[in-house]
Amino acid sequence: MENPRSLSNRIDVLEQQLLQVRHMQYNPVARAGNVMPPLQVRLVKTVSDSGGGSYPSAGADTFGIIFVDGTYTKSAGTNAHTFTLRKSTPAVDVAHSINARYYPVNTYALVFRHNHRWWFVEETSKARWIDFTVTTSPFTTATASLASQTVNDFWQGGDPGSTVTIYNKASASNYIFHGPVGAKGRACLDDIDDKYRIVTLEGYAMFVYGTLSGALTTTGTLTVSSYWNGLSPGSSVTVQNLGSVFTGAGGEKAQATYDPVSNNYVLTWVEC
Repeated sequence: MENPRSLSNRIDVLEQQLLQVRHMQYNPVARAGNVMPPLQVRLVKTVSDSGGGSYPSAGADTFGIIFVDGTYTKSAGTNAHTFTLRKSTPAVDVAHSINARYYPVNTYALVFRHNHRWWFVEETSKARWIDFTVTTSPFTTATASLASQTVNDFWQGGDPGSTVTIYNKASASNYIFHGPVGAKGRACLDDIDDKYRIVTLEGYAMFVYGTLSGALTTTGTLTVSSYWNGLSPGSSVTVQNLGSVFTGAGGEKAQATYDPVSNNYVLTWVEC
């Protein structure tokens, strides 16, 4: 009895030969002798390479692959799909990502063959939307942009990379958004200048409460015991005493409000 796997391979070869015949029937250039092979598209699974080496780490763009057969129930609706390996690991070939996208091990994907190489089928344009984390330094209303901010997720397009430059949204005289390191945000790709611009960003806590750690002058230091309407400002903040309205020798309870324009906490109450 013939091996099923050998039979499957023979069927693949016959399918390719049939495609080439049809291509020549309908393509005058092909009939004239300048034959262009039909595009091959395959389902694959990413695996470690045939040399037994470790799987490529983040930042790589070429990965070991094995071919798989896929199926699902042929009816409209919600159907689970299943994949069957055409051979066991290790990899039989490699595929390359045009967009330098990282494919984790055991990822199922589509590839196509061009110029005797396999290439991942993927979006050629950058994602329209991304979720990101402020990574390098805080955003303030004086911050026009920050480079190398971490991308957490993306959709409606190809992989923009692990980090991108994020641009703040301009207001009449400054910029709109502010947030500390660790703040989560969302940005949209501006088609005009190819920049990711913030549409929403977690901000600093609007209110903080705590204890003054020293004498007040035009400024002071507040040890924070509680905060609300935003993210943690840290264990202590510098507070502005506008007009030197408040007095304090240290140890007094106080409350301050965040001013996004000056990127400062401004005292609003100090116990007498």
